[in-house]
Amino acid sequence: GALVGQGDTTLLTQVDELDKVYINFSMSVADLDTMRSAAAKGAVTLADTEQSKVRIQLTDGSDFGETGQLDFSSATVNPQTGTVDLRALLPNTGQRLLPGQFVTVKATLGDLHNVYLIPQAAVLRDANAAYVMVVGTAKVKDPQSGQEKTVESAAIRKPVKADRTSGSNWVVTGGLNPGDKVIVEGVPKAKDNAPVNAQPAQQAAAGAAPAKAGSSAAPAGQQ
Repeated sequence: GALVGQGDTTLLTQVDELDKVYINFSMSVADLDTMRSAAAKGAVTLADTEQSKVRIQLTDGSDFGETGQLDFSSATVNPQTGTVDLRALLPNTGQRLLPGQFVTVKATLGDLHNVYLIPQAAVLRDANAAYVMVVGTAKVKDPQSGQEKTVESAAIRKPVKADRTSGSNWVVTGGLNPGDKVIVEGVPKAKDNAPVNAQPAQQAAAGAAPAKAGSSAAPAGQQ
């Protein structure tokens, strides 16, 4: 046959298997330390490697529709990037993914405890902090008589800690308690300590069961 190259090995062709693909991504050391610190405090339960699930988002923003599995985690830190390399194996139905393609990775590496998924519209912010309006009992002063009275179903402002989102929800990690009735509709109309006529909201797809303003509220769903 014909001589290809001289002295060095020459690559003639490359065979790629596309039924399953490896997804290479990385995690910053800061995020890794935060996750491990939370696990040490009992706030997070980290999943084993084979139980860590990975989904990807395509460049057009759509979900790829398949769930992969984490199959490799580096034991060293890349000194140039300050990250730890990870890899997942993902079914490539229809061979839609091609080698070298860029995607957005969403990895589930464990479970958070005592957190709540609250619709984004229900979480408000001012110069000081994030807050939600919950339905509860309030004591207010009558403007005419000056006497204090009890309002059994009132909107009450409650500060919360919400630093990140999950889908269309805020992940609330502090400020809420099991059974709190969160107002999720008509929030701008709900004034602190003002009466509301609450009715149950429909169960949210993400697992939260908040309450509409002007309704008898259902408790926020705990994750």
